Amino acid sequence: MVKAIDIKFPLKEYSSERLIFRARAVNQAKELYRLINRNRQNLNPWMPWVEGTRAVEHTLQYIEMILGFWDKGDTFDYSMFDKATNKLIGSFGFHTINWNNKTSHLGYWIDKDFEGKGLITEAIQESEKWARELGFRRLCLTCDARNTRSKNSALRNGFILEGQFVDEVLYRGEWRDTLRFVKFLNDPVEDQITENFPYGFSLKECSAEEYQKLTADLHKKVFDDNELILRTASVLSDSEKAKLKKLNEKRSAPYQSQAVLFYKNEVAGWTWGFQDSRESYYMVNSAIMPEFRGRGLYKRVLDLTMEKLIQKGFQKIWSRHSILNNAVIIPKLKRGFQITGSELNESFGSLLNLTYLTNETRRKALAFRSGNLKPDEEIKKIFKL
Repeated sequence: MVKAIDIKFPLKEYSSERLIFRARAVNQAKELYRLINRNRQNLNPWMPWVEGTRAVEHTLQYIEMILGFWDKGDTFDYSMFDKATNKLIGSFGFHTINWNNKTSHLGYWIDKDFEGKGLITEAIQESEKWARELGFRRLCLTCDARNTRSKNSALRNGFILEGQFVDEVLYRGEWRDTLRFVKFLNDPVEDQITENFPYGFSLKECSAEEYQKLTADLHKKVFDDNELILRTASVLSDSEKAKLKKLNEKRSAPYQSQAVLFYKNEVAGWTWGFQDSRESYYMVNSAIMPEFRGRGLYKRVLDLTMEKLIQKGFQKIWSRHSILNNAVIIPKLKRGFQITGSELNESFGSLLNLTYLTNETRRKALAFRSGNLKPDEEIKKIFKL
């Protein structure tokens, strides 16, 4: 016997701080068509359906179709109103719903006069509350790869880029790429971060003692058992260790951060580092256990770590890696790190140094210094060129 699909239906009307969301109704047809017509030039480049909407009757036919979809639980489409004036200003909805997989796409557009006011962000954040009530776990956003406004909206609201689909759409005789963004609405876990991790994964910030207890043996498994590493503490004399201890007693405690990635109750990875100067943070060590690699976990841990360090105010974030460690080097280069040097290290061999400068002008100056960027007016002024 095939199990019946568990469909939940949302309220026909929701409201947020500045918006009212009302389910589509036939009495909205004229007003909705006027809004589409008024925004035709803005919508046309990105939404093929606009060209086929040339009369109120077309909008009415669309609404009647959408009402049928609503009754089946396939689509929940809303007209979006300005709360202060009760004026229709846009569209928002759950589309391409898959109840078995607890997945839905979000679709939206807004009147040109209301762009840039944070209303789409407000709508997306409100929709996440409804999505949890409906039992969705995975929300998707798609847009034309050249639609910068939609792309930034997705990233600004915590969606992660899942992929770029090349030549997916043929529009007006031109092939277009599609970007797909995704957000995982995981159940919360106390004192841990679960959002946007694959199912069962969470990240927990730990004390130095807890971190050491959880990861010490795994460090050896991932690194020492697979690489030629000299642990300097193992070759120091008791006298040398005592002198180092005394030296460090005079140092004020720098900022330090440790986090452990779990899969259910199993350690799946980790990251740790510390403040090594007035303005910089050294990412000492990160790892994902072999059985959990290839799922975007390192990228997610890196993004969360970077967000925290940038918020803390660090100007420089840097790390060192084996020159063949592409699994880590490539994600960091994609994240905006730049190669700033190499070294021969007695403990780890040949290493590549990667640096992320949080200040945009400093990043630009570094690119200019490398010969990879022509000087613009700002750089010319700084270096008196």
